[in-house]
Amino acid sequence: MALTQNNIVECVPNFSEGRDKAVIHRIMRVIAAQKGVRLMHVDSGFAAHRTVMTFAGEPEQVVKAAFKGIEMASKLIDMQHHQGVHPRMGATDVCPFVPLMGTGMDVAVDCAQSLGKMVAEQLGIPVYLYEFAASAPHRRNLAAVRQGEYEGLPEKILQSEWMPDFGPAAFHARSGASIIGARNILLAYNINLNTKDVSIAKKIAARLRESGAVSRQEGSLRTAGLLKGVKAIGWYIKEFGIAQVSMNIVDYHAAPLHIVFDTCCKLAAEYGVRVTGSEVIGLLPQDALVDAGYYFAEKTGRSRDEVDEQEAIHLAVRTLGLSDVKPFDVRQNVIEQTLKTDHPVQFGQLTLSRFLERVNEPLAVPGGGSIAALSVSLAAALSNMVVAISDKAGDQLVAASRSLQHSLDYASTLVDKDANAFLKVLHNTDAGSKDHLLYAAALVPFQTLQACAQVSKVLHDHLDGLRVTLASDVATAAWLLQAAANAAMANIKVNGINDEPGREGLWQQASQIHAQVFRDIDYIIQQTGFLF
Repeated sequence: MALTQNNIVECVPNFSEGRDKAVIHRIMRVIAAQKGVRLMHVDSGFAAHRTVMTFAGEPEQVVKAAFKGIEMASKLIDMQHHQGVHPRMGATDVCPFVPLMGTGMDVAVDCAQSLGKMVAEQLGIPVYLYEFAASAPHRRNLAAVRQGEYEGLPEKILQSEWMPDFGPAAFHARSGASIIGARNILLAYNINLNTKDVSIAKKIAARLRESGAVSRQEGSLRTAGLLKGVKAIGWYIKEFGIAQVSMNIVDYHAAPLHIVFDTCCKLAAEYGVRVTGSEVIGLLPQDALVDAGYYFAEKTGRSRDEVDEQEAIHLAVRTLGLSDVKPFDVRQNVIEQTLKTDHPVQFGQLTLSRFLERVNEPLAVPGGGSIAALSVSLAAALSNMVVAISDKAGDQLVAASRSLQHSLDYASTLVDKDANAFLKVLHNTDAGSKDHLLYAAALVPFQTLQACAQVSKVLHDHLDGLRVTLASDVATAAWLLQAAANAAMANIKVNGINDEPGREGLWQQASQIHAQVFRDIDYIIQQTGFLF
């Protein structure tokens, strides 16, 4: 789904759960299932015990998706047992709407009010409105609304100046309260320090933030902060083993990313520590990175005319150290890029753990077709290992190794190719092109099946030259090929190829290749002696 309409809003709910992936995935699933909505990014923090989900679409559909997410969170998250370093008031702590692509703030305000009313009336959860949706000036600031947090809510909710905007003025022990609003783009930005001393992070935060710090030695005199439009706290993140300066940059034009970073570096040096990098929570606008890249280029003596936009972005990512504690991908972390559908996914760049996380997430890709291709890659790699340390040498085994390496390289490209082919089907809005896209999606698992046949043939033809002690490795490779071949056939069939008039040829070819792979596998397993 390409979000190219003029009336688009973004929603960024923050759920008070960052550890239980089963809970996080169920919330993700109900949001992603809403028609007309794209779930663009999910960011969970263990120490913060918080997950930020970002999605966008037309206002009415986005409100429905947000309600489904809040409803699921109310069923799965019990605030009576919640502990995390991030301030929070409820199971769905805060849920802002952000106007995008020329949409007016009035649309975002309408979304916040509609959602707030639904949450209060249908779920019985007290709701406060903030920022542009606030019902009074003292409720505009999120920090003021959340002051006292969940633990202080039973008393706060009874105060006349803090009655909920929607719902009963009664403490909801399980879900707390939700703060729903409308705001401009906000950067949730954390800077990493090479220390565990949280007191240093807190001192830097106090000097950075607009509200500044209160000096007890000066009779509670408040000293103004260095950066306007910045809210900051210091905390220790156990999962990274570092202290961080955690910020909300509410006006990134007044406080550009690069100025915030450089200022923090200078303050850190005063306390004898060093900034190692930073991280963005959720998404950020592309111009924030572009401006940062130009700034850092100029610091090295290059003018803006010497640096194109893409180079500026990559320079900003490197200089800011945005991949210091977790991977940063421009295509997944920049708002404008996530709204596009023409970016090919590239799972090959992920670590194994991150790839497994992606498979584990309730999203469409990577799916069975990609896993089938990965299984062939693993089988080819394992087979090549066996060939490389075989007892026999010679031209035949060298040729076998080359063939297996080719199959490995080829099959590994199909992991991404399958995902991208399916995404084109998923995002297609033209009924006339659906048939063509389905056929293209079926061709990838057909190619996976061909790769299966190439690997199984090499194993079949060269069993005599392989070490007996490696028989279990050979059998494992054969079983991987067996699973991959079956999965490839299933993915060909699911696209309706065997039912399409004039396309029986592809299905017939696939069936013949599948049968040959299984003949090879039966022979291999018999020879290894692993018949169960």
